[in-house]
Amino acid sequence: MKYLFIVVFLIFFVVISILTFSEISYDHITYMSTVLQNTSLMIFTVLGIWVAYSYPKAKETLSYLSKLKADEEIAELNEGIEKFEYTKEQLSMLLLSLVISAICLGSILILTYIATIYFSSPYLKELISPNTLKFIGMLIFNIIVFAQLFAVYLVVIKNVIFYKEIDQDHKNLKSKVKIRRV
Repeated sequence: MKYLFIVVFLIFFVVISILTFSEISYDHITYMSTVLQNTSLMIFTVLGIWVAYSYPKAKETLSYLSKLKADEEIAELNEGIEKFEYTKEQLSMLLLSLVISAICLGSILILTYIATIYFSSPYLKELISPNTLKFIGMLIFNIIVFAQLFAVYLVVIKNVIFYKEIDQDHKNLKSKVKIRRV
């Protein structure tokens, strides 16, 4: 099923590229490249903050759990392991988004480099037709755009999840305070 999803998306990107590559100008690509670069940098900034928050928390939890004695504190150890696995899962989601953004940014740099070399070399212009290069560039560019959208989506989802966790912790704390007052 996963491979079918990938194939469908690749066909989608090829169709979009076929329909648009002749109409897209260099100015459009330059503008979108700037937007993609800024989006990547935004994601790096947000993820840098998240990793700075999550990584020490995960390490602290792991350190605490490693000091527990399995035979004496089994309930606390099991609960801690569940929390650690959840934190690890969240951290992996952040890192996936970071890797996607890095690949997008690197791809933009590579495409820019290839375009610069191509337009400055008469030999390459004879070897590869401009339309072929433009089509391949549009195909890669379309894939980059959607990959970056996915990375943005992951960051937004992580922030929503974090807010819900904070909200639930707040509600739990309020209920504990009510119980103690009674």
